[in-house]
Amino acid sequence: MNVDGTGATFREQSTWAQLITTVSIYGVVLVAILMDATNAPRTAWLLGGGVLVQVMALAVFHAVIAVRAPAEPDDERDWAIDLRSDRYSRFILGTGVVLAIGAIVVQGILAGGHDGGSILLHPLLTAQVLLLFLVGSEVVRLGTRAVAYRRG
Repeated sequence: MNVDGTGATFREQSTWAQLITTVSIYGVVLVAILMDATNAPRTAWLLGGGVLVQVMALAVFHAVIAVRAPAEPDDERDWAIDLRSDRYSRFILGTGVVLAIGAIVVQGILAGGHDGGSILLHPLLTAQVLLLFLVGSEVVRLGTRAVAYRRG
């Protein structure tokens, strides 16, 4: 259980690595998207770049963690932590999906067949709502998992 005196297992260190990369990379991506919220190609490039950067960062983090931490089988504590963090995450994601559906309906009602140049009427609003809640649900899942590992 104890890796270099930290008390952190491979799973806990992996969770922290995922949480740090998700918050830092997608925080920047979401802010950059909101700077020009109606530019679809820019949004696609930012999202693709964010995925690529996170994959590379996690590969490096996990390689370093794997060298330092011995392999340990999952136990009941790991499963309980996963179930609890997934439950909170599903609530956030479900809320986002419902809000995105509501955004589509409101856009249809307000647009009346035309786009008034407002972000509220732009189709990318739905994608941005879904993205915000997808990232939020991942942050909640990883954060509750990391806190649960620290609490023991």
